[in-house]
Amino acid sequence: MPENRSSETVASLVQRLEVLVNALDAAEETDPPNKAYPPASEADIAAAEKRLNFRFPESYRAFLKIHNGWRGMWVWSIFGVSGPGFNDPEKEYKGDLKDFEKLFKRQGPKHAERMQRMEADDPEVIYLPNHPPFALNYDQMYWVFDRNRQKPAGDCDIAMVTTGDTVTLRFPDFIRFLESALRDVRGELKSNGVDPDSVDPGAKQKGAGSAKVPAAKAAGKKKSK
Repeated sequence: MPENRSSETVASLVQRLEVLVNALDAAEETDPPNKAYPPASEADIAAAEKRLNFRFPESYRAFLKIHNGWRGMWVWSIFGVSGPGFNDPEKEYKGDLKDFEKLFKRQGPKHAERMQRMEADDPEVIYLPNHPPFALNYDQMYWVFDRNRQKPAGDCDIAMVTTGDTVTLRFPDFIRFLESALRDVRGELKSNGVDPDSVDPGAKQKGAGSAKVPAAKAAGKKKSK
């Protein structure tokens, strides 16, 4: 997808998600409510890419230029690259990595090495420390950019990872993650007695919310920190 089209798609999805997530927070009296942070600078994005030795897909870069992280985007909180949108999830991530390291050791001294050998060929395996995370649910579940499955256009597969090494769901790119979140939030609003079309600014677009991809349902609902 061309960069400008990717940016336009992300901007539209984020606009719709903001309205829907705010409506869901109100319906469920979520405390604290979601928090979408101000845009990240190009310098902060570039610094994060240098730190990770990884060029973010244009779709995620487009998101960061709208919000430098988003706490409590329903099930998920999306990482920023600096400030509170980065610091809070990064602290959680580092703590979880320590827990996973202990778990890996209990599974044998060669478990981590075995996972790293397997992940390039087995789509159901990912060794979490090797891949940049971009979302978490504060219950040791992460979405990551899969370094092993990068695409010529600069995008890459994304994977939902549990227990630090097991893939439970995959999408071909970050935009599919946003689309899945949109569908799930619309479904949750309906479950709370709110007609999602009454608040969704994109509801009149063809096919709004019609597909069925249960990403968030696979993770389970959890209030944001």
